[in-house]
Amino acid sequence: MDGGHSLRMDVTVRELMELFLQSPLVAGHLTLVCPQVTRHQESLFNLQRLEVPDMALEELEFLSSNMAFRLRRLLIERDSCRELVVTMTQEWNTSSRPSEDTQHLAVELADTKATLRGVRQELEEKTKQLADARHQLYQLVLELQEARRNVSRRPIVWAGGGGWDAPVTGVPGPGS
Repeated sequence: MDGGHSLRMDVTVRELMELFLQSPLVAGHLTLVCPQVTRHQESLFNLQRLEVPDMALEELEFLSSNMAFRLRRLLIERDSCRELVVTMTQEWNTSSRPSEDTQHLAVELADTKATLRGVRQELEEKTKQLADARHQLYQLVLELQEARRNVSRRPIVWAGGGGWDAPVTGVPGPGS
């Protein structure tokens, strides 16, 4: 790398660091975007392949063209990221001034949060009511099953000529 490229890279790094310190928004975006350069294998160039002394000419040509393609792509990404940083910095600088719109949005946000808290509380109450109703329903089902078992255990007797009589319980039937 010659001195001009090194100086330009140092200036770019310095500018990015200044932006990083000035704006939390830019800092957050940079921490998300920068790892993407090395995350994808096609963005990386394996320098160990250059250490092989007996590499064929075709392989060297392929590696050279591949490296040139990757460098062009990185330059394009760098330029687009630089434009994005400039755009975000401008947006941050213009939006950092308090205005009626931001105050209105802050009030609207507070109202929405209060409404959300009320709805959440109502949902919790309804959830508790539903759990109680389910429990009561479960208890009623258990009582119904027990009553069915009790009814099925009672003997039904033939009352003679009058037909079937109520279960023998010691309580007089309707015809008694």
